[in-house]
Amino acid sequence: IILVPMLFTGHWVTMFWTIQATALLWLGVHLQQRWIYIGVIVLHGLTVGKFVLYDYEVIFRLNPATLAYTRSFSHLLVERWGTAAMMLVALLYSARLLRAVPRPGRWQQRIATGFFGLSAVLLCLVLTIEVSSFFAAYARQAPLAEISGLWIFLALVTMLYGFLLQYPLVQQSALGLFALTLVKIFFMDTARLSMPVRIIALLV
Repeated sequence: IILVPMLFTGHWVTMFWTIQATALLWLGVHLQQRWIYIGVIVLHGLTVGKFVLYDYEVIFRLNPATLAYTRSFSHLLVERWGTAAMMLVALLYSARLLRAVPRPGRWQQRIATGFFGLSAVLLCLVLTIEVSSFFAAYARQAPLAEISGLWIFLALVTMLYGFLLQYPLVQQSALGLFALTLVKIFFMDTARLSMPVRIIALLV
């Protein structure tokens, strides 16, 4: 299953792995075979890992040190956004599919929560990279404040989502992202300011 998509190249391997993971989960839900669920977890993990650690740097030419693309922001724009969107949809669909299982077991609920969490982390990472590379390409500046604003917005949306669906883990993740944003603002965004000004900016 893993080797078949390798007949293709580039981001297509990632896309086919995503499709295979979703199809396997659908099969596992209908057959109720736990080993299929384990395969789905491994395949989703491999897909996300390949996309983040390999595709961005090797295929899409991202410089990890600057979070900017070495060629141009528009280089393979449709391909990388399409791949990221497919992975996010697949993870959310997988989580919803597990939630919809009649009388789901605790382990199925944990897998579903894990897929929700993985999709949130992937979304935050993708948006951070895209915002950073956009400002590096067109504004010629380090988008520290813009990324902080993005993280605060994502934290608020995640918190609202967690309250609406009563997911404590999602709420805790939102608080963690908000705390991480405050640390970033204090030690990075306002690093050139004096300490009293930094404290006032953090409180504001």
